[in-house]
Amino acid sequence: MAKRFDVAQLFEPQRHDGASRLALYTNPKSTFDAMRDRKKGMSMFIDSRRTITARDGDLPEWLALAAERNLVVTLHAEQAPRVRDEDQPVHVFISRPEELWRVPAFLALWSTAFVDGRWSDAAENQMSYLLGYTEAERKRWIAAIRQERPAWGAATIHALLDADQRLLADSVGRRCFGPANAIEGMTLLYAGGGTVKAKALAIVPPGHTLARVGFQPEQFPGLFGPFKKMQPLLKRTVTKKLAPVVTAALVSSVQYLTRTGWK
Repeated sequence: MAKRFDVAQLFEPQRHDGASRLALYTNPKSTFDAMRDRKKGMSMFIDSRRTITARDGDLPEWLALAAERNLVVTLHAEQAPRVRDEDQPVHVFISRPEELWRVPAFLALWSTAFVDGRWSDAAENQMSYLLGYTEAERKRWIAAIRQERPAWGAATIHALLDADQRLLADSVGRRCFGPANAIEGMTLLYAGGGTVKAKALAIVPPGHTLARVGFQPEQFPGLFGPFKKMQPLLKRTVTKKLAPVVTAALVSSVQYLTRTGWK
């Protein structure tokens, strides 16, 4: 870690999801218009059993927009584990009548995508296809998501590597930061509700590299403590006891911040 360098300079509060800048439809009306005009196959919104019947909720607006455009609204109540009945999610699908086949296809994907692991680029691509996005639109979206996070369903952990630490990560093909007995003393960072600054590369100290990895959420409290006690920027020095935990809990390769993004 660079001496006298405040790593907090590399981060700023999260103002929005950067990938959302690629959203083609920024409000319900534009989405419903696209389905009416056959530019989009289907849309899906998520509500809950508790709020979906509220008079000031979104469903009345969706029903009105759908009725004006001869679209079909389909509700599907989920049964998620460890979720109170009133908070159980409800999927709201909107489509043209001839596109109703997309609803069971979407539900089949949702019920099987997590059987052998976490959500993946392939699952995201298929879901986006079922929602009616073109191949070019799906490609741009997934590329943007890859810049936003190193892995699906993972906490993003950062580290400012010196030259030796980078060589160590490179020596193991960036599958991890290095052997457990070699990463003791490394400082890991978690930005909480923050994100890396757009100009972070310009202020990274010479001879250092800003790196990131995806970390299993289940193992996060053991490294940084409970989520409810998080600070804007958490720092944790890897101890001999934590080193094997860190190595085993990574769900992505180590990625470096470069002039062309995360790679």
